Amino acid sequence: MQALIENIYAAGMGEQPWRCALDRIRALTGTRLVAIVTLDGAGQTLASDVAADDDELAGKIQQGYNDEFHRYDPSRAVAAEWDVGRWYDDRQWNRDRQRSHSIYHQEFLRPLDLGYWEGTFVSRTTRLSHFLSLHGGTDDMVSTSSRGSFQSIGTHLGRALRLQAQLASSQQQVNHVESVFDALGCAIFVLDDSRRLLRANSAASRLMARETALRFVNGRFEPSPPSPSTAREWHEACRQGAIALRRPAPHSPLVLRLTPLSASSAVAKDWQRPLTLMVASGDRSMAEQQSSLRIVFGLTQAESEVCTSICVQGLTPQACAESRGVSIGTIRSQIKSIHLKTGVTRLAELVRLVTGM
Repeated sequence: MQALIENIYAAGMGEQPWRCALDRIRALTGTRLVAIVTLDGAGQTLASDVAADDDELAGKIQQGYNDEFHRYDPSRAVAAEWDVGRWYDDRQWNRDRQRSHSIYHQEFLRPLDLGYWEGTFVSRTTRLSHFLSLHGGTDDMVSTSSRGSFQSIGTHLGRALRLQAQLASSQQQVNHVESVFDALGCAIFVLDDSRRLLRANSAASRLMARETALRFVNGRFEPSPPSPSTAREWHEACRQGAIALRRPAPHSPLVLRLTPLSASSAVAKDWQRPLTLMVASGDRSMAEQQSSLRIVFGLTQAESEVCTSICVQGLTPQACAESRGVSIGTIRSQIKSIHLKTGVTRLAELVRLVTGM
C-alpha cells in the first residue's frame, strides 16, 4: 500500500506517469483496466489516463472513450452530481436488459471483452472532477465490505490530482510571466553574486549578439579583462548603481544600471541568494517603467504608479496621496509593500532601481 501511495503522489507531482499508480490499483483489485476520467465543470470529458493488462487494450479504450463513447457513458447521467466517495456499480444501475441495448456496452465494452465496471469520484471542484473507474471483473472488484478502506486510496488520489491541477495553474502563470518578461523592450540580465548569468530576456540576448563591449566568458559577465581587482571593481560599481563599458570611438560608453537584490526579493527568491539586476534601459516612459516593475518585482498597478510618482516625478508621499485622492496611510502601506517586494530599504536605493528599469 505504501508503494501505491508513493506512486500516486509522484504522479501528482509530475515525476512519473499516472499509469504506474493505476497499474498498482489494477493489481490490488484484480481488474483488467483502471482509468481516471477528468471532467470539466459542465461534466464534459477532458481526458483520461488508463492502465490495462495489455498496451493495445489501454490504447483502444483511451482513444475510443475520448473520441466517441464518453457521449454514451450511462454513469454520467446517474452520478453527475454525486459526492466524492459514493460508489457506482454498473450492475446496480444498468440491468441486463439495459446493457443489452446500450451503445456503450454493446459497441464499446463488449468488443474489447470488458465486463461491468465500478467507480467513484475521487476529486470534485467547480472546475474539474476526477472519476476513478475499474473495468473487467467477474466478481466484485472492490467488495462492499472493503469499500470503506478503499476510500483512503481515493483520498490520496484526490489530493494528488488537486496538487497536479495547482501545479499546472502555477506553471501557466510562470509561462505567462516569462513571455511578458521576454517582451519587455529593455535588456534585462539577472546575475548572481559572482556575475554568473542566470536569466536574460530577448532584448538582452539581442544586445549580447550585437554589442562587443558586453562580454560573457563561460557564462560569467566580464566588465573588463580579468584582473585581481575585478571583483572589487564590480562590487564598487554595484554600490554606485551603474557601470560604463568602453566602446570604440566614436561610440559613447554602454551604460548598464546595476541594482543589488536581496535574497528575500521577489526576483531572488527562486534562487535563494542575493542577485544583481543589470539593465540597459535607455529612455523609457513611466508606463514602461511601471510595466517592468510589475513583471520583475510583482508590484500591483497601484504600487508601480506610486513607485514612479515618488522616484521619477519626485513627489513626496503626502503629495502622492493628494494627487491620487487617497490617505497618507494608504501610500505608506503601499511603500512598505514596495520595499518588501523589491528588497530595498532606503528611498535612494529605490530611486536607483526605478530609474534603471
